[in-house]
Amino acid sequence: IVILLTVFLSLASCIWLLVRLHQLVPSVRRRLFPTQLWHLALGDILFLVSLIIITALDSSWLQAQRSVCLGFSIPARFGRNVSLLVEMHIAVCFLVQSFRWSILIPLLRALSFAWIGGVLLTILSFLTDPLHLDPTA
Repeated sequence: IVILLTVFLSLASCIWLLVRLHQLVPSVRRRLFPTQLWHLALGDILFLVSLIIITALDSSWLQAQRSVCLGFSIPARFGRNVSLLVEMHIAVCFLVQSFRWSILIPLLRALSFAWIGGVLLTILSFLTDPLHLDPTA
């Protein structure tokens, strides 16, 4: 129950962040950091909603086949991967701007690649670590 509580708190925080970002003046909303936070919140929401469904299915709160639970692990992995890549983008952009590394300025515009990278990492993770049904569960 503690895990679900933290998941719901995180989900509420992400939704609150999206609402607050939407209320910003458009000129501020289009800046890099608010845009990064928007992408981070979306990735986290995808992960958290999938995690809630997986937990509900795995805990037998909902009746479904185990393959349905496995199917929801795909968006969970994807959301986690996107969130990690967006966090990495925030860190790299902070360094680029702090040290004024002009050669790396194009990285500031590479945020959308976090979603493409998320797809690639999710595919790679399923190829290297496929999901299996646990017959003892």
